[in-house]
Amino acid sequence: MIVATIGSVTLSVMPAFLVGGLAVLVRRELGLSEAQLGLAVSAFYASSALTAVWGGHLTERLGPEAAMGVAAVGSGASLLATGALARSWWSLVVFLALGGVANSIAQPATNLGLARRVRTGRLGIAFGIKQTNGPVATLIAGLAVPVVGLTLGWRWAFGLLAAAAVGFALVVGTRGSRHGDRLVAKVQISQLPMAELVMLAFANVAGTAAAAALITFYVESLVASGIDVGAAGLWFAVGSVVGTGARVTWGHVADRGRNDALGQVVTLQLIGVAGYVLFALTDSVPALVLSTFIAFAAGWGWFGLLLLAVVQRNPRAPGAASGIVNAGVSGGGIIGPPAFGWIVERSGYPAAWLATAGALLVAAAFTIAARRRASAARDDTRPRQ
Repeated sequence: MIVATIGSVTLSVMPAFLVGGLAVLVRRELGLSEAQLGLAVSAFYASSALTAVWGGHLTERLGPEAAMGVAAVGSGASLLATGALARSWWSLVVFLALGGVANSIAQPATNLGLARRVRTGRLGIAFGIKQTNGPVATLIAGLAVPVVGLTLGWRWAFGLLAAAAVGFALVVGTRGSRHGDRLVAKVQISQLPMAELVMLAFANVAGTAAAAALITFYVESLVASGIDVGAAGLWFAVGSVVGTGARVTWGHVADRGRNDALGQVVTLQLIGVAGYVLFALTDSVPALVLSTFIAFAAGWGWFGLLLLAVVQRNPRAPGAASGIVNAGVSGGGIIGPPAFGWIVERSGYPAAWLATAGALLVAAAFTIAARRRASAARDDTRPRQ
C-alpha cells in the first residue's frame, strides 16, 4: 500500500510540478510572463480545491485502490494533453485544471488507504513516506530539465510521465474493489470536528501558498540570480532529496516521541520561515545551500505530520476529514504562485521571498489555533470529578 500511495500522490501533483521545473522552457515557447505562469499553475490548485470535498466523499465510496486508479487516469490525461496540445496560456490553464481534479481524488484516497492498512504505531512514518511524493515529484521535475527538457524538449517529459500514469492505473486500479461505505461515511462526516478542520485547512492555505511558490519559482529565482538553468534544475533536485529524507525522519520522530503531531508542525513551520527569509537576504552560494536545506526540510516538510494529526483525530472518516483539510492545500496553490509572480514583476525576488516567509508565519498561527481548539475539545470530553 505504501508503494502504491507514493506512486499515486506523486503522479497526481506532476502536472503542476513539472510545469514549475520546466518553467523556463515552457514560458519561452508559449510566450508567458511570470505572473501568467503562476496563474496557470494556480488553475491546478483551484480545480483541486473546488472538488476536494467531493473527492473525499468519492474515496469513501470507491475504496482507496479504485480511487487511486481513477486519479491516475485523470493525471495521465492532464500530462498527455499538456505535452501534446498546449499551445497557449488558456490551453495550459485548462489542462492543468484537469490535473487538479485528479489530485483531489488521489490525496484522500491515499490517506484512507494508510489509515485502513497501517497500524497506529507506524502511521507517522507511513504518512512521512507518503508525503515524500512532493520531494519525489520535485526531483523528477528537477532532473527533467537537464535530462529531457534540454535534449528532447519539454513536451517529451510530459508524454513520458503520462505513459507512467496509465501504467500505474492499470496495475493499481484493477486491484481495487467497491466498498459499501456511503451510509457510514455520511454518519461520520456529520460528527467531524469542523472548527478544528477548518483552522487546519486555513493553515494549509497559507503554508501551501509558500510551498507552491517555492516549487514554481525556485528554478526561476536561481536563474535570475545568475545561476545556469541546468545547475538550477540540479539544485531543485537536491532540495527534493533533502525534503524526502526530512519527511520520513519527522514521521519516525512522531511515532517514537511523546509530542503531539501539531506541535511538531508548528516548530517546523517557524524554522521554515527562517529559510525563506534567508532566500531574500542574499544569493551567495553558502546562503543558497543553507536556505535550500531549511526551506525544503522544514518549510515544506510538515505536511505529513499535519495529515497524521487529522487521521488520528478522525479515525472513522479519515478520507472525508482529509478531503476538507486538503481543500486548504489546493487553496494555497491558487494564491501562492500568482501572488509570488505578481510581486516579482513589481518588486523583485527578495520581496517575493519575504512575502513567502510571511505566509508560512500565518500558517503557524492557524496551526497553533487548531491545536488549542483540539486541546479544549479533549478537556470538554473528560469526565468531571
